[in-house]
Amino acid sequence: MEYNKNFKLILHTKLSNPHYPPEIQAETTLINFTVTESGLEDQLLALVVNKERPDLEETKTQLIIQNTDFTIKLKQVRDRMCNPHMVHPRIDVAKDCSPSCSSQSFLMLRCHATA
Repeated sequence: MEYNKNFKLILHTKLSNPHYPPEIQAETTLINFTVTESGLEDQLLALVVNKERPDLEETKTQLIIQNTDFTIKLKQVRDRMCNPHMVHPRIDVAKDCSPSCSSQSFLMLRCHATA
């Protein structure tokens, strides 16, 4: 079938979270234009602060970047702690041990303390 390469089909829906089959999603781009009142307030506040106190806006940006870095590092540490075989290959976690990360971490630290 011949078609014009510049052809674009734009569909609009009032659904807040439309669901399409995977074969449709693979061939399309879904853009969410939902705007909330609090989102607009945050954007307006950021513009006002940036205009009147650029130093505060810069500090906020640095804190957001720092928070993101800390979140990534925390996840990496938790992943290492929740897998004691990666941290210390000699530790053998008991098979009846609770699967929660906190119990595995406690067991790992207890093993290190007694070694």
